[in-house]
Amino acid sequence: MLKRIAFAALLLLVTGTARAQQLPAFSHYMYNLQVINPAFTGIRQVPCFSVLHRSQWVGMPGAPITQSVLAETLLGDNIGAGLSIMNDVAGPARTTAISLDLSYSIKVDRFRKLAFGVKVGGTRNQASLSELAVFDGEDEYFQANLADKFTPNAGAGVVYFDKWYYIGLGVPYLLETAYEGEQPLSYGGLGRLGRHYYVHAGSALENSKGVVFKPTAYLKLTGNTWQLDLTWITEYRTGVYWGGGIRTSEGIRALGGFRFNRRLQVGYAYDFAISNQLPLHHLGSHELMLQYKIMTKLDEFALKPRKI
Repeated sequence: MLKRIAFAALLLLVTGTARAQQLPAFSHYMYNLQVINPAFTGIRQVPCFSVLHRSQWVGMPGAPITQSVLAETLLGDNIGAGLSIMNDVAGPARTTAISLDLSYSIKVDRFRKLAFGVKVGGTRNQASLSELAVFDGEDEYFQANLADKFTPNAGAGVVYFDKWYYIGLGVPYLLETAYEGEQPLSYGGLGRLGRHYYVHAGSALENSKGVVFKPTAYLKLTGNTWQLDLTWITEYRTGVYWGGGIRTSEGIRALGGFRFNRRLQVGYAYDFAISNQLPLHHLGSHELMLQYKIMTKLDEFALKPRKI
């Protein structure tokens, strides 16, 4: 069992046929869009900190575990600044990414604006391939370790905001960096990080009782593969929210949480894989989110809550 999981986890990271799985996918992405599009940096207008933990395919040895920490704030009227840190472990492979996110927005009118963003940072990749117990011990791809080094990268994004909706395009990694072995490899290399394009949109519709319905979606494109994610969330004035979603070629999910006040929010999501690409038994995927905003009494009075 462990051999099969370690082999599958590695393939998700270094083969061209699974390029759509190279970047972690969070169920609470709609609350942390800075990860895939730096143009969202500073959208909350006050200092905001988000922490996410995701345990994927619980019960399967070597299954991915991901943590993400994000910080953002607004500098002046139209400049946002933030920091993104991500740690992802899958089988023998570990990826650590860090980036500085900056955004600049232009007001079109009272309710509309156009924002542009850039992301500058890089990733550190590690993998001890030679320690794996694989089926084919003569496979040269598993006789070398991944070079432990920091690789610079950059990203960009743009988003258009209306009062009740937004639509944008984000490319978190523009450079298709190669995975290299510790020693030069006769067969070229261990694959590369594909460029991922995220076309995403969301809306907020409020009824007469103050209940807000939030549909969101994104289409992820990389190489010759694609993935569509659809989510809806229902938020109540009491602070409770719940919803669900589906991600093609992967699974369905339920999520919910509680907004204690305008400062603190917690959330939980449960994902169940329905793809036939994952035939082994597991206990689904679990995700926790904690988000906190630093707000003064004046901020609470002056800043109108953003529905989207």
